[in-house]
Amino acid sequence: MKVVIKSFNGIGDLLFVTPTLRVIKEAHPGCHITVNTNYPGLLLNNPYVDVVGNENEGVFLGYPDPIHLQWPTKHHIISDWEIVTQHYKLETNPPSLQPEIYIDRFKHGTGVGVQTIHKGHWHKKKVWPYYDELCYNLDYSFVVIPRV
Repeated sequence: MKVVIKSFNGIGDLLFVTPTLRVIKEAHPGCHITVNTNYPGLLLNNPYVDVVGNENEGVFLGYPDPIHLQWPTKHHIISDWEIVTQHYKLETNPPSLQPEIYIDRFKHGTGVGVQTIHKGHWHKKKVWPYYDELCYNLDYSFVVIPRV
């Protein structure tokens, strides 16, 4: 059986599908999973993904209902699971409500630390207007790189 998912939204949306990938592979070990995305590096070490690509094919993970705005993590993960399992008619248990990240152990080490504050939304009306002020007033010794 082949499962093909396309996730061309943001990085967070891609991470939300990771628990679903695990429960599918656990319930159907012979299943071949392909994820098409703009962020292939996030899935390179994921043991539950067979192929990472960028083709415009696969079941699309869309979120049409407003409940995702109120509790996005919980409902994105459950919606991903429901969309994929219903599309492919798979029997699995619901996934855990936490994204799963598999980072190459050789990527860890000493070096320059980076602190990132991401506004979290593309729509300007939903952006908290005080992020810049917050960054400049934090009591840390780091350089603020202003948004462009």
